[in-house]
Amino acid sequence: MARRTARSAFALAGTALGVAYGFAFASLGGLVVDAVRPDPTGAATGVNTLLRTLGGAVGAYSPAVITTASATAVPTESGYTMAFVASAAASTPSRPAKG
Repeated sequence: MARRTARSAFALAGTALGVAYGFAFASLGGLVVDAVRPDPTGAATGVNTLLRTLGGAVGAYSPAVITTASATAVPTESGYTMAFVASAAASTPSRPAKG
């Protein structure tokens, strides 16, 4: 029974995350368009799409590389721990420079 509960919780969390990404990415394009003058709107949305795609690729690839680097045959727990620590460190927001 515990396994079914864990799977249900995982599915529910994944669904909530997917819905949140949908809302965030849908509104992000509008924010980009509103933030620039009409002339460079195409370039701004292109850069937004490029960086979003690049971030998704790096965000998916990096934990996989870190996890499998610790493995000889099967990934070890320390590999997963390092992948989570690296992901947490990369996702901490940076503060803009004062100037």
